[in-house]
Amino acid sequence: MKRNIIGVLAATSVMALVCAFIFFAHVGLFRVLGIHYDSTGVLINFLLVGMLLEVVLLIVGTIIIRMLSKYGEISVSARVRASVTLIVDFVSIHYIDEMMKGITIETWTELALAAIFLLLNKVFEEEDVNRK
Repeated sequence: MKRNIIGVLAATSVMALVCAFIFFAHVGLFRVLGIHYDSTGVLINFLLVGMLLEVVLLIVGTIIIRMLSKYGEISVSARVRASVTLIVDFVSIHYIDEMMKGITIETWTELALAAIFLLLNKVFEEEDVNRK
């Protein structure tokens, strides 16, 4: 009986510590990055609108890259593709940040997020190439 009580208390304590760590890491991470939001609903709305706008701007970026390679005299290198992708990601994050009232993201954080998205895009592209 004592073992069960101690086990339940230990499990409850561990779960409480894990939840506290997740909460404070989440709040601390947003505070360090300079992301301020009014409610969780605003944050979820930001992510959903961001994904929708990202798809639209990705199509625009793809059209720009194809136009450069087809009609331009320059060959579209990996640097040009990366630059267009970085600009498209930054514009989408910045536009949504300015459009929505309940969330504020610092400019350096927007640029860092765009760079992270660029790196993730490159990793997944390389993974797809390796699969084929």
